[in-house]
Amino acid sequence: VSLEKIRLVVVLWLENNFVTMYDPQTDATILLWVLNRHSRFVDMSDKDMRQLINSGLVPAIVSSLAHTQDQVKVAALEVIHNLFRTWDLEYDVGSLVLRCGILSHYGALLSHPNDAVRSEALHVLTFVCISEHWLVREIITEGILGRVVELVRNDPLTHGEAVSTLSQIVSRASPVQLPELIKLGAITLLLEELDSDGRVSKYEILMDIGAMLNHSEPYTAVITSIIRECGGLASIVHLADHGDELEGDEANEIIAKFFPSARNEAD
Repeated sequence: VSLEKIRLVVVLWLENNFVTMYDPQTDATILLWVLNRHSRFVDMSDKDMRQLINSGLVPAIVSSLAHTQDQVKVAALEVIHNLFRTWDLEYDVGSLVLRCGILSHYGALLSHPNDAVRSEALHVLTFVCISEHWLVREIITEGILGRVVELVRNDPLTHGEAVSTLSQIVSRASPVQLPELIKLGAITLLLEELDSDGRVSKYEILMDIGAMLNHSEPYTAVITSIIRECGGLASIVHLADHGDELEGDEANEIIAKFFPSARNEAD
């Protein structure tokens, strides 16, 4: 019998008994054997994902985010990330991981010295925001938004991931949450990305800014003023005139709805 077959049998046994035997500081090797079978680098079917959810493993996987070993944290985040990649399960997964207390780990994850931990945590947070539109309130309450803003400003290693996360948060903020985004400078930071050569699509940023503006009453006038004052309007006009087709269409839609005299203002 090969070593690999023996290992597979052991992993399957561990997986079947993981929930009852689990302890947050369980040996890292055991945890990794279980987690790596479901990581985001493994091609798994929707059926596999549903079986994982129904197995009761997800609460233990979320609890693994508190493990002392960095590689266990990353592996647990990769499993959660993989669950979110199964789009028809998206809403089930968002609600499930939130009930398991995933946000309580985010203060430590986003301030972690290991850039792989921070990066994967941001990937997962982006998917959580996409699946649960009401989540911005919790992100602000837990202080997570402030940490994401700090990473956009000061962490070149995770800058792209942090911008993607921030863009999703901004697009899904309700009107009552907009003052906090304004206070933390989140909107201005996102607009600055329109002039950068970053990895995040300018089209996606424009879409998220447009989504925010579309439900920004009674703060629409305040936000449009911020966009003018920080130079964001000039960037939007530039993309309307010189961006690709998608960027141009989205920029022109924002201009038509909220800045009808934009070209005069940008000059």
